[in-house]
Amino acid sequence: MKTFSALFLSAAAAVSLTGCDQHRDHFTKMAIDHEPTLVIPPGFEILVDGKSVPVVGFDDCPKGDLAMNKIFGDDPLAGSHDCIVLSEDRKEVQVQIANPKGVVTEQWTIIRETVKAGDRPYSRTSLKRPDGSLVVPFKS
Repeated sequence: MKTFSALFLSAAAAVSLTGCDQHRDHFTKMAIDHEPTLVIPPGFEILVDGKSVPVVGFDDCPKGDLAMNKIFGDDPLAGSHDCIVLSEDRKEVQVQIANPKGVVTEQWTIIRETVKAGDRPYSRTSLKRPDGSLVVPFKS
């Protein structure tokens, strides 16, 4: 009887752990499939030739969440039309770069990848400039 109980508990544990993996995989896939839309605010600084350069877009900035507006006040970007919105359906985005030579308009390619960190996949979004270089945020 003890052997039967041990086998039953082992089988039950294996089934329940398998169920956990299936649920984890399901929720991981859901998170990747429903990524939030990335928005770059106007004036965001990127690194170009070793210098900080601000960028702006041509997209409508999303409206702030009503609850957040009540807590933190109105969104300063509300009504602005110069955000860079990386919505899921886009493959490219047009931006303006204010470099020392003047304001330049560029078409950036949006690169979306699913990569693994350990055994967990996650979504990664990168931006490529027309010269082939990746967009890198400026860190002061």
